[in-house]
Amino acid sequence: MKTIKNVKLKTAKTATKVSAVKSPAVIAPSNGGLKAKTATTAAAAPAAPPKSTAAPRREITTDLIAVRAYILWEKQGRPQGHDVANWLLAEKQLQQEQSFTA
Repeated sequence: MKTIKNVKLKTAKTATKVSAVKSPAVIAPSNGGLKAKTATTAAAAPAAPPKSTAAPRREITTDLIAVRAYILWEKQGRPQGHDVANWLLAEKQLQQEQSFTA
């Protein structure tokens, strides 16, 4: 017959065992109950594929062209009437930069 004193002692012993775990534990089912896996056993999973060293190819958007055209316009001293020429030049520069990095 279990007494309240024996149940309290078992609970106290279990609590100290669980708190003694140093790294975060992952609970996984096993044969007889629950078993804690440490971070070291979880790290044995297959590694991710290596990342590409090439720069990601960016799409040339109208926003990128507009920003480049604005920069060109400011460098020229903000002249009036050259907006289309600056837009085309900005688009051409972005295309050349993209083909250079590819």
